[in-house]
Amino acid sequence: MEEKKTSTETKKKTKKSKKKPFKFKPVYIILIVFVICVLAFAYYLFSATNSDGPVYGNRCASMVELKDEVLTQTKDEFQNKDEINTISIEKACRTINIEIDFVEGTTTETIQDLCHQVLLMIDEKAGYSKNNESDAYSYLFTTHDDVQQYHVNFTLRCAGNEDFPA
Repeated sequence: MEEKKTSTETKKKTKKSKKKPFKFKPVYIILIVFVICVLAFAYYLFSATNSDGPVYGNRCASMVELKDEVLTQTKDEFQNKDEINTISIEKACRTINIEIDFVEGTTTETIQDLCHQVLLMIDEKAGYSKNNESDAYSYLFTTHDDVQQYHVNFTLRCAGNEDFPA
């Protein structure tokens, strides 16, 4: 008889262990829609912040080209001027740094005129057109396609001139 009990007990266990078939409830639809919305929002955030524009690191992407040989030619021409001891012109992405050390006693008007000539020569050698005829410079130093182009920083030194300390 003991054998019969064990066989009936195992039958009961197998009946109890059988799972009921899965019933799809309306609550599951809400859960699935919520998960899809969360995934869509996460994808939107990822794609919106994954931009290759100038704001996110590539600041020089929409710049017009300024060749190094233009800066070198301008530097070589102005190095031979009597009023200039040394001149250095370097480009760093959006900025053109111009450092000029003038001969002692050079007047303020001469210094201003030479700085203006340096910009005009860079602008002329670059070969870009002006946005308007009334503009002093081409779009190299203004805007092109609504993007601000190059900024120029002058560092001027002149012994014997209190406006430009050495």
